[in-house]
Amino acid sequence: MIRIAKGAPPTNLAERARVGHEGHIADYVADPGDYRSGAKAFKPDSAIYGARAVKTRLRASHHGKCAYCEEHLPPRIAHGHVEHYRPVAFSQDDVGSPEIRPGYYWLAYDWDNFLWSCHYCNSTKKGNVFPLRNKRMRVRRHDGDVTAETPMLIKPDAEDPSEHIGWYREVPKGLTPRGRVTIKVLGLDLPAHETRLQHYRNLESAYERVCDLNGSPDAKARRHALAFRAFLMDAEHPSKPFSAMSAAFNRDNPLPPLPEED
Repeated sequence: MIRIAKGAPPTNLAERARVGHEGHIADYVADPGDYRSGAKAFKPDSAIYGARAVKTRLRASHHGKCAYCEEHLPPRIAHGHVEHYRPVAFSQDDVGSPEIRPGYYWLAYDWDNFLWSCHYCNSTKKGNVFPLRNKRMRVRRHDGDVTAETPMLIKPDAEDPSEHIGWYREVPKGLTPRGRVTIKVLGLDLPAHETRLQHYRNLESAYERVCDLNGSPDAKARRHALAFRAFLMDAEHPSKPFSAMSAAFNRDNPLPPLPEED
């Protein structure tokens, strides 16, 4: 997980979001009891939050990767999700815990509440789980103040995940309570992330080849060493998959100095 600069929302989102939010608020005010009991539930309009302009801007700002696991999501192969950081229909303190209704219905179309995510992180793992440091501070209606909450999930477009999540080889490790909760809720340390493991093995292989070929008297071998060196350095660029892990690998495995030219 890396820090994301999401930028401004699409120009056509503001008015559609305003109308959508006003509708949700009016519905809640008319029947608050039904929405709290679950007799009624908010179903956000995908034509607004999932509009092409929204998805395009999110995909670009996230470098085509999942905000949470950094898996690359090619448009023609992987189906990216517009993730609601604060869930809309209902929320939960943990997996399997009681549903807290309603959710954050007044943020259903809020740009600040959107992230770009893979199916595994968004649906298989996180779902509607949104734990808080203090459960009693959870905001349940539109006239509340969400800034009074302290979410336990890292929000990568608002903070630096590296302050909360570190790495041991290819496995993320929580550096803070929030980091540990984020890893647990999203399943970031589970074997399901086999492509990240393969990427780590590629980093190891490239590093070994740099060390073996660095300073070789053979010109071709030296060129190969430079190519592997470039691969390792490029791997931590934000546009690359698993760049946080790659940056940690490079910090833990400093490259040997370049040999002097003859």
